[in-house]
Amino acid sequence: MCGNFDQMSEDARKLFLSCDQEQIIRKFSLRHTDDSLYIRFLNREYRIDRQSGRIFQADTDGPAGNDETMSIYDMLCYSHEQANLPVLTGEWQSLSSLGGIIGASHTQNRLYTEKMLAPFCGHLEKLRAACELLGGHASRGADVSYVLPVFDFFPAWMEFWDGDDEFPPNIQFLWDKNALQFVHYETLWYCTQFMEKELARLLRKQ
Repeated sequence: MCGNFDQMSEDARKLFLSCDQEQIIRKFSLRHTDDSLYIRFLNREYRIDRQSGRIFQADTDGPAGNDETMSIYDMLCYSHEQANLPVLTGEWQSLSSLGGIIGASHTQNRLYTEKMLAPFCGHLEKLRAACELLGGHASRGADVSYVLPVFDFFPAWMEFWDGDDEFPPNIQFLWDKNALQFVHYETLWYCTQFMEKELARLLRKQ
């Protein structure tokens, strides 16, 4: 699996280097220098070395993780031939509704096990605080409901229901109807995994 990711990351890096970086800067309104491009991903800034194409956390200059790397490369390069960003509709849909290679038959219940949701259960206020730290804005619905800035221009809607004696805990991430005009379907899974990890990490710190 690691080797497979390494190859995918290398392919994505080479694709980035083949793109017109000036067009990317204009399209995404990126802060930049002669050496680096900067982009925010889930309220954290990342630096892309313009010569090597490698991605680093801007505050520590440590290498970006797998989920961030693949998400950033895909966002910047997926529609690199288009001069302008696609348009968000404001209509939210689940991953299964969006379709893609996994398809509607693979529901989120397959991924969101009781073990994975355990850090969130019974900690609603801490979960709300974690969402705020990620730059989220509270919304209606569920026990905890926030719109999170995956990228500053590309949000996701997280809804969490705490479990009780009758119902197990549940979490879902909704995406704009036009999300697949921004990134590949698989990239939404990378984004989702990263959001889950970051929320759990921030809960542990409280």
